[in-house]
Amino acid sequence: ENGERLELPVEVLKPAITTEVASESMNVIAEFKTSIVGSRDSRKSNIRKALSYFNGQTIPPGVQMGFNEIVGERTQSRGFKKAPEFSEGTTKDDYGGGVCQASTTLYGALLQSGMTIVRRSPHSMTVAYVSPSLDAAVTNTGSKDLVFRNDSDHPMYIFTKVTEASATVKIYGARPPYRYDYKYNVLEDNIPGTREVLRVDTTGEYATYSDEKVLGSEAKMGRKSEGYLISYDWDTGEEVKREKLSTDYYEPGVTVYYTGAKVRTGPSQTPTPW
Repeated sequence: ENGERLELPVEVLKPAITTEVASESMNVIAEFKTSIVGSRDSRKSNIRKALSYFNGQTIPPGVQMGFNEIVGERTQSRGFKKAPEFSEGTTKDDYGGGVCQASTTLYGALLQSGMTIVRRSPHSMTVAYVSPSLDAAVTNTGSKDLVFRNDSDHPMYIFTKVTEASATVKIYGARPPYRYDYKYNVLEDNIPGTREVLRVDTTGEYATYSDEKVLGSEAKMGRKSEGYLISYDWDTGEEVKREKLSTDYYEPGVTVYYTGAKVRTGPSQTPTPW
């Protein structure tokens, strides 16, 4: 306007990686998927939120990262929702329930990529969405965490996707020296539980009266298993080496019974209708 000329500032944006680096290191070297079919919406939301912190994450050579460090505390104020999680041999609803499936899905991809696993813990009880000894539990307290390090000479890039049916983690990078796969061996299965707990049902869903004892849920069976990382030659497909990752013991759960909250009124205490 009025013939005035404005000099606009020009910002030159440089790409994060060059074409040369991309052609060398942007191969899909790992992809791992777990099913979330049947999960509550709140649980799916927690998995989606947790994995979103890793979407587009770059791990330069020599850099170590931890799941709890990246995702942070699972609280209501940070957008996490209440969903079932393991607690003292049974399940309870708490903020961030389901986040362990996010860390487990990440763990499966990390193993395929050749990433060094610095720290990993099994769940206290068995989970249904992965094979034995392939789970990776995390806790808000930090007592369990998934910590990994890129010991290769090239950066790696993590991308995640969560749909209504599944959670997926892909890792891009330079092809590792071997093709990695995972095997497990069950050492002992169907270990019966011996513990039980009696809870007062204030909702009347299971029991109404205090003299009732109704089964709420059977104890999960325990298991002992071991996991192996298998290295295969890219060209021949032959097994080159087999590394034992862990021996894990999943405790049997607790059988839950319910009793009612109301005291049953006996015949002598029942008022006689007029």
